[in-house]
Amino acid sequence: MSTQTHVLQEVAIITPEMTIWSGGKKMDNADYTRCSPSDLPDPSFASRGAKKMVDPEVLRPLNRYRWAVEKIVSSAGVRLVNGWAVPVTAVPAVVAEIETIYGEFDAAVADFIAKYDDHVDDWIQRCKARDPDLANRIRANTIPVDSIRTKFRCSLAVYQLAGAPHDGGQSLTGVSNDLRANVLERVAADLSFHADKLATVPNGYFKSTVRTTIEKVAERLRRFAFLDPAGFPAYADALSAAVVGSGKIERDAYDHLKGLIGPVKDGPSLEAAIKGIATAPNTPTASIPASVPPAPSPEAAATAEPAEEQQPTIDIEAQSSIGVEGAGDQAEAHGEATDGDPSDDEPKVGEDGDDAPFGEAFDPATANERPAKGMPSLAW
Repeated sequence: MSTQTHVLQEVAIITPEMTIWSGGKKMDNADYTRCSPSDLPDPSFASRGAKKMVDPEVLRPLNRYRWAVEKIVSSAGVRLVNGWAVPVTAVPAVVAEIETIYGEFDAAVADFIAKYDDHVDDWIQRCKARDPDLANRIRANTIPVDSIRTKFRCSLAVYQLAGAPHDGGQSLTGVSNDLRANVLERVAADLSFHADKLATVPNGYFKSTVRTTIEKVAERLRRFAFLDPAGFPAYADALSAAVVGSGKIERDAYDHLKGLIGPVKDGPSLEAAIKGIATAPNTPTASIPASVPPAPSPEAAATAEPAEEQQPTIDIEAQSSIGVEGAGDQAEAHGEATDGDPSDDEPKVGEDGDDAPFGEAFDPATANERPAKGMPSLAW
């Protein structure tokens, strides 16, 4: 196998599949009792639509299981081919978590099936009060419960990519490159969420919640360190060094973190930042002070002489060796800003069609608008 594709042996592709019935059924000509079939558009060019066979609200809670599975795989890996590429060392834990969610999903589906007839009757009664004709059509077209069972499915595929013998693995070179690019884009998306605030709300500090976000990013880089054994760990260590401690990230730690993530806008800019850290001589990643220094020991406090009071000074020439801007930035206003963690947001998924499959790629910027379907080659 070529050196360009051997990294694919370091990951497994995890492809979860989950299908949830939307609660609907396609309309047919007989459902349109107030018009002639000749008045309807040609079905080759327009859909007849769908009628709701049960209240969609009783099915909506099932979406939480698909969100939970997506959060598990997206936290551990990145999109690749028709699933998520997850480092092989993390696969057993990820599979165990998914199987737990699948067990809960199966139990919830069984509960819905047990109450299915009641759900249908309740929905017909509610419909009858407003549209008796449609209520009768729903009753006449009730789907048998055995058929409903087949509309809920979940499965899991775990496999590795390997080139066919005749091409010597060269066909996977592009996939290998995609893996690296996808990791960089995912990390850049998490960092740019905060980097964008530096341009619009330059507070002079980051809220304490940013520590968790940055550490998650650092851990993702370490998991995929086989893609860049020198650069990814070096950049991850620099990020971790900037968020040691607790409370607000300010002063030297703020300037350090600002210098690391400020230039990051996308995958290529992140790669340039990583290269800068990896090639910088004697990068002081481990010596960046936390925003809250440790308290002195009782013995040291008892013997220490009172410090002589001094006026604060600012060294306008100060500049770190990793590209952090000058100390003048520390004089910026300390206003409050929202620095949330986009990676923890749960996407909201609607329903669409007869069977609603899992959604498209998770995007923190549009997490609350995701449709229930659209991910290529993945029946989510």
